[in-house]
Amino acid sequence: MTPVDDQIFAFLMTVLLGVLTGLTFDFYAILRKYIKPGKVCTALGDFLVWVILTTVAFAVLLYANWGEVRFYVFIGIGIGVLFYKKLLSSYFLFLFDKLFLLISKIYQGLLGIIRLIMKILVFPLKIIKIPLVFFKRKIERIRVFRKLANKLSPKKFLRKLLRKIEKK
Repeated sequence: MTPVDDQIFAFLMTVLLGVLTGLTFDFYAILRKYIKPGKVCTALGDFLVWVILTTVAFAVLLYANWGEVRFYVFIGIGIGVLFYKKLLSSYFLFLFDKLFLLISKIYQGLLGIIRLIMKILVFPLKIIKIPLVFFKRKIERIRVFRKLANKLSPKKFLRKLLRKIEKK
């Protein structure tokens, strides 16, 4: 039989595990609010949260009472979740919401700065591009006329050239 203080310690650890479970669910809920994953990503995220929580629960139970799963473990986790939901959840939801909002604004600000830098760097290239495109078109016209000249006799080439000029 284990001493009473060990049992109290194990029970308190399971209550803390319940609080951690509630905290994790709230964090994940706010994360999903900002990320807005699809059905598949939501299912994978739910699975991942459960795997993490199961691993943490196993580690806590192993540390607190040598991995023994007894009825008081479920009661302690339930009390911890209830305690968290009734007393702490609204504060942490507010905190997580503001934290993600801040992260979102910082991310948007960094994207704006990167876009501005890209515009500054790309603008000179756009200025250089205008004459290059002009000369490229001129060169393409010369190539077209050369192909026509090579295929046709000089007389036929001049007729086609005059027709093209008349059309314009």
